[in-house]
Order: sequence, then structure tokens, then C-alpha cells
Amino acid sequence: SKYTSRSHASGTTPAQLRNILFETAGYHEGLTQQELQRYRDANFYAGKYCRFLESRNFLATGLEQGLLKELRRFYRLNLEDKLRRINRLY
Repeated sequence: SKYTSRSHASGTTPAQLRNILFETAGYHEGLTQQELQRYRDANFYAGKYCRFLESRNFLATGLEQGLLKELRRFYRLNLEDKLRRINRLY
């Protein structure tokens, strides 16, 4: 089944899902300051990358066309290169 950029089968749009996952995230109270900052940074960059993916409208153009190619390329990068790519993309 193909999804459109407007809505998934559940009725949740990619923007709504991104908001739930990244904008309203909560963190465990027992984390150290260093752990908390690491999670906040990871959440920030993951949300930023998802905004880029959403802006490219991959879901409307077909998963195999661009999304899988982008995700495979991104997956193979080391952390420093992933962060650099995210900052360049969006």
C-alpha cells in the first residue's frame, strides 16, 4: 500500500508524527546532565533530519525512488558525517 504525504493509514500526518516523536519528547528524571544533553542533541538532530525527509515529500514520490537511497546513504555515514549532512540539508 502506498502512503501519501497527507495522511498515513492511522490518519496521522508525517508532521503530526514528527511532532509527537521529537517536539514533545520527555526524558527520564534519573539521567545525568551529560546523558540528558546527549539525548536532547540526538532528539534535535533526528527531528531535523525527519523534517528534511518530510520536506522532500518522499512518501508522495515513492519509497524506492529516493527515500531508501537517502536512508541507505545516511546509515553508512559515521556520526560526524551524519551531523554534517543534517546541518547541510535543512
